[in-house]
Amino acid sequence: MTDSSQTPNSSSYSVSIWEAIAIFAGAIFLVAVGVAGLGLKTLNNAFDSERAEAIAQSLIEYNIPGGSEGTFGTNLGGAKVAVVASTRKLPVLQPEVLPPSEIELFIARIPINEVTSPVDSEEEFNNEFFPGFSFSSQVEAAFKPLTSRTENRDFCGVPTQVTIQEGSLILSDQTLPIPAVQYQAKAIKNAERNVVVLSAAGRNAKENAAKVFASLKCQP
Repeated sequence: MTDSSQTPNSSSYSVSIWEAIAIFAGAIFLVAVGVAGLGLKTLNNAFDSERAEAIAQSLIEYNIPGGSEGTFGTNLGGAKVAVVASTRKLPVLQPEVLPPSEIELFIARIPINEVTSPVDSEEEFNNEFFPGFSFSSQVEAAFKPLTSRTENRDFCGVPTQVTIQEGSLILSDQTLPIPAVQYQAKAIKNAERNVVVLSAAGRNAKENAAKVFASLKCQP
């Protein structure tokens, strides 16, 4: 005679397996939600104007004619990136379009390690951060450089080759090209790579770009 008490309860065993799977899936879901929430919070913080300008000022001293405001800033893994722009805006024909700033300054400081190998300071600048005229105007075709030259300047206390491009910027199909100037520079100091991209557009683009670049002083 068979002893039923010795027979495994397959139904109970199956339920316990599914419970474990449900718990595991729930844990993964909670982690995913937490990571997504953290990412969203980080993204929102990156576009906080006061925080962005605070990060910029921790990297470099600058003087932008007419005043400035932070537009983007992040601090991730020791690397800092910030964008500040002038409060003066360029005229646009479409009222629904947010007018771009006359001046925009992109700043980055990245620790040099085995991933980000050092770059020769005498090497010509190659902007790997964004393809266009500025961080907020990344359409490559919008900027039409007419001249490009390099000048030996002092940046972050280091002799540096500064790339200066002058030309015109097309904001939209309904506007005429406007004068535009872009400065690009990098310097290796204290095992960190310091990068700036200065973009100025409008009637006083050339003068504004020269003034802002002359005001730049890297923070320790």
